[in-house]
Amino acid sequence: MDDLPDKDSNSIVPSKVEIIDDLIVSYESVTARIILYCVDELPFPVSETNLIKVLRGSNARFIRDNNLSNLTSYRILVNFSLKRLKRFIRTLKKERFLESRKYSYYSKLILSPRGRKFIYSDDTIVTGYFDEVHGKVKVSENNNDDIVYQLKHSTRSEKRAHAGLFNG
Repeated sequence: MDDLPDKDSNSIVPSKVEIIDDLIVSYESVTARIILYCVDELPFPVSETNLIKVLRGSNARFIRDNNLSNLTSYRILVNFSLKRLKRFIRTLKKERFLESRKYSYYSKLILSPRGRKFIYSDDTIVTGYFDEVHGKVKVSENNNDDIVYQLKHSTRSEKRAHAGLFNG
């Protein structure tokens, strides 16, 4: 803690909102990696429903019959709701980290090369989970119409869309 700047110093100190935004992105990225790791660890492709059963630690017959409770990722996201995990998986498919493949009548999830690379990288992902649940984060009380103010008051998904305008 000694290497943190004093509140009174002229150093640039990140705002509380910048800190929490970074923490949320880190949280979402770690959660995404855990889900991708589980898909990679499974001995065979499974449906989204069965992936969620593994992550939440279900004692369903499918889990028992295939000894999936021995996986290191088994029960690792036990406190996550079904809706929340589906939202994460939907984002991972949208970002092409996971792919759906048809096996007879059922779709099974497989890890894409991009997803495998993401597991072991320092890259981040923004799933938008907190934006969907909590809405826009208010950063400042300024009543300004400039672009900086608008960016500060936008959701992360809006920021990404805006960044795409400049990058591309």
